[in-house]
Amino acid sequence: MTKKYVLTGPMRSGKSDLKLALSEKLKGLGLQVCVMHEAAQYFIDLEKTSGKPESEWIVPWNKPKFLEYQTNVFTRQNEWERDIPNYVDAVVMDRARPDSKAYLAVEGYANDPLYARVSESIKRDDYSLVLMCEFIGDEMMDKNEKERRDIEKREKISDELLKAYRSHGYEPIVVKKFYNPKDILGLSDIEKALIKKKAIEKRVEFVMKHIEM
Repeated sequence: MTKKYVLTGPMRSGKSDLKLALSEKLKGLGLQVCVMHEAAQYFIDLEKTSGKPESEWIVPWNKPKFLEYQTNVFTRQNEWERDIPNYVDAVVMDRARPDSKAYLAVEGYANDPLYARVSESIKRDDYSLVLMCEFIGDEMMDKNEKERRDIEKREKISDELLKAYRSHGYEPIVVKKFYNPKDILGLSDIEKALIKKKAIEKRVEFVMKHIEM
């Protein structure tokens, strides 16, 4: 049976780097591994290259288009999960269907039919392991009003992600960031890259302790 490892978390939590590093680690153990990229980002990238005016983009920050965007994300995520090849030993997933529940709840759509549709599609045995990546950010963030608002929204998203997975019987394992971006201010690019690389390696080492081979 294919093992499905879900990476979730707020934006800028290092999911993409961990996804690639973890998949390489599993491949190194002789496993057939599939990497599932983020459906949400897929549609954002699609809109940015569509040639349409930005006001017509179907993206999460265009509020009149939010539900259409989330419908697209859920539908594509559902298709990708359904079409995982049987011969694959493991899939490393950048988000999964419960993430849609969380983002709908954050924006006040918990009573929308789409929320119920997403919820009804999720079963307890859909995923083998859920990993909640801790927010990392970057060394250029400062304590201005916008960042304070971003922190509040990020914490709300993190809470809703936990609630979404727990509501289906999953207990996400928190994957710490292993470094503070603001501690690397003033370092050379090479020094920063080495610290980030070491942090990713520590994350993979931590995750592997929770993976049943």
